[in-house]
Amino acid sequence: MLLNLRTAILHFAACVCFAQASSSAQADATAIPTDGLVKKSETEFELRGIDIRSDRREVRLPCLVNMTDGIIEYALVHHLGKTHESILSTTVSPADIQVALLLCRFEPGTMGILPPDLPDGEQRFKPVAPKTPNAHQVAATIEWTLNGKTERASLASWILNKRTGKPPSDLPFWIFNGSVIDDRGFVAEIDGSILSVWVDPEAMLNSPAQGNLDDERWLCLTSAIPPEGTSVTLILHPPAP
Repeated sequence: MLLNLRTAILHFAACVCFAQASSSAQADATAIPTDGLVKKSETEFELRGIDIRSDRREVRLPCLVNMTDGIIEYALVHHLGKTHESILSTTVSPADIQVALLLCRFEPGTMGILPPDLPDGEQRFKPVAPKTPNAHQVAATIEWTLNGKTERASLASWILNKRTGKPPSDLPFWIFNGSVIDDRGFVAEIDGSILSVWVDPEAMLNSPAQGNLDDERWLCLTSAIPPEGTSVTLILHPPAP
């Protein structure tokens, strides 16, 4: 019998292969709930608004451009989350995104988010590799329509490093750390933090770019982003070899 999605999320997050330095536990893929999953073809599935293409290992999320100017800490949040500091927002459930990533054979891990030799006070993650090498690396591409033409861009190209005046050149992929579970439950579902530019263990994916501990370094690259309210698709997929 299929497990209820939220119950199963808590189950596999509690059955962890590693833990944070705090009492919170990193989510793991010991069980993948599939209730609500609709099969559209042999390689295409839909999960409550999320398109999953298993042959390409693609997760496609409907999003809106939420802001085009100012300091950001997130690239994507739930629309009921921290929208005052995120480029994109989405109405789909973070728990469903977590399931979709697991179904596409991505695995949580923290290696690469921060240097392992940081002082204890700055090290927000216990460095842990995924079971499959590099299976925690997730590229993020944005797709939208402009004047009848499909446009594509790396999510990183919409982000400005205030110190260099350019997008981060060391952000070809994000790290799928999988959020945490605490006494409230699956935290990404509760707080709505999905892709974080500034290091946030409670978000599902984190930027490994240098300077990710600086919460005032990152801005919207206004000239690259379509107008606020534009519908876009965020595609999460394996990085280029």
